Amino acid sequence: MRAPVVQGAPGCRDRHCVTLAGRGGGARRRQRGRLRAVTFREVDAAEAIRLARAGYRVIDVREPAEWEAGHVAGAIHLPLADGTDNLDTRYLLNDAAVELRLPVVHGSVYRWDGQVTTFRPFEGPCYRFMHPVQPPPELAPDCDVAGVLSVLPGIVGTLQANEVLKLVTGVGEPLVGRLLTFDARSTTFDEILIPRDPDCPACGHEVGAALATRA
Repeated sequence: MRAPVVQGAPGCRDRHCVTLAGRGGGARRRQRGRLRAVTFREVDAAEAIRLARAGYRVIDVREPAEWEAGHVAGAIHLPLADGTDNLDTRYLLNDAAVELRLPVVHGSVYRWDGQVTTFRPFEGPCYRFMHPVQPPPELAPDCDVAGVLSVLPGIVGTLQANEVLKLVTGVGEPLVGRLLTFDARSTTFDEILIPRDPDCPACGHEVGAALATRA
């Protein structure tokens, strides 16, 4: 989980469990201001957030069908911060965000590299435009398989939090149509311009017109 995003979020949704396995025989969790030992077991991310931030509203989304059925749509806060680590969820989130016209601050990490961009429906490209064909799992392994530098999620999460603040306050220029990349090995940033395609089958003019007629 990316703490900078979670700590400042008005709400959080998670459909995965976080395991403590492989962390040196145990872990410690803060509860009511005190640290207590945690044994090897799967720890629900939603439970961890509730313990750390008692005033937060946490909605558990464990099955894609819950998104597809629209059970969560009415409770979504603006904007969305995407810290998911699997492609199925990213594509599903993209489609829901386009339909609901919600901006998504996307962040991803892989070994030494991180990426951040903001998808604002019908103003810039969407995730499906950047990745029109979902690669097979062996070509896009998640962090459990490929590994990731431990500090990288925090760096990317901080950049995502900055994007969220810009979207909420209307100050600054969000990364719409711009992909910010970070290489932890050389500590360098690069920016790739990604223009919107008006004919994109996921977020193009025809999609926008169809959604407008349904509104």
